[in-house]
Amino acid sequence: MQTKLECYPCFIKQTLQTVKLVTSDLEKQKQVLDLVLAGLRDINLTNPPPKNSPIIYEAIAQVTGEADVYKQIKEKYNAAILKIYPQIITRINKSADPLFTALKFSIAGNIIDFGAGREIDINIDETLNKLEEVGLSYNDFDKFAPRLAKAKLLLYLADNAGEIVFDKAFLKIIKDYYPDLKIYLAVRGFPIINDVTTEDALAVKIDDFAEIISNGTKYPGTIIEECHPRLQQTYQQADLIISKGQGNFETLYETKRENLFYAFMIKCDCVAELLKLPLYSPIFMENPKFDLRDRS
Repeated sequence: MQTKLECYPCFIKQTLQTVKLVTSDLEKQKQVLDLVLAGLRDINLTNPPPKNSPIIYEAIAQVTGEADVYKQIKEKYNAAILKIYPQIITRINKSADPLFTALKFSIAGNIIDFGAGREIDINIDETLNKLEEVGLSYNDFDKFAPRLAKAKLLLYLADNAGEIVFDKAFLKIIKDYYPDLKIYLAVRGFPIINDVTTEDALAVKIDDFAEIISNGTKYPGTIIEECHPRLQQTYQQADLIISKGQGNFETLYETKRENLFYAFMIKCDCVAELLKLPLYSPIFMENPKFDLRDRS
């Protein structure tokens, strides 16, 4: 997905929100904004938005020295969702289809995202109830389930902290169904927004169900050709791939990779237009073999 001019206000809004978390010094805030504005003049619009967004965090680190702005917020949401993890597992196991319910709950967790430029007032319980009652706006679970049953290696591309606890529940249920399945969890190589790093993933003990691999990059997405060779190899060898979050969707959707499924909530007008669905629609979609802009 290419960067659009409509992305520029989001970059600026995200800059202002994030730098204010680090410093109240107006001069430093302006220095960061000036650096980002200068960087925006030179970005490549053919790149997906996540490939251009590191200019924000590089500017903040340059001016303030803070390289992991969302560290405390990530810890906060991981801790908050871990407290209700037993309830999540109970609700999943009591449902008519635990595997599908676990998937829906992992998508519900995707609302925990600060990349849109503001901290969302998150009501997890309301979101879970809605998904249990209404379901998904785009649902390819019927294509996914039989492939999961045959898979030997699953690659799970993680997204945000907090959300990772819902992913943990999903992976637990998958392992309950298929204990011999090998699962790898890909995380970001460096802190970026509230995306999951190895440290964040280990903090919620998701390694109980999956082996963690760093993608080795600084992007809030997955640009396979720039990832660590081990992740590239795992990506090629995987029988099945689950791509969590809009950032991973934006960086992968034009690939022709088979057995790749996107799981996320739409949080951007550009993505909503691309998919021809409303904002905040929950999506579980097989990677298309065609350009989504041609979808009727």
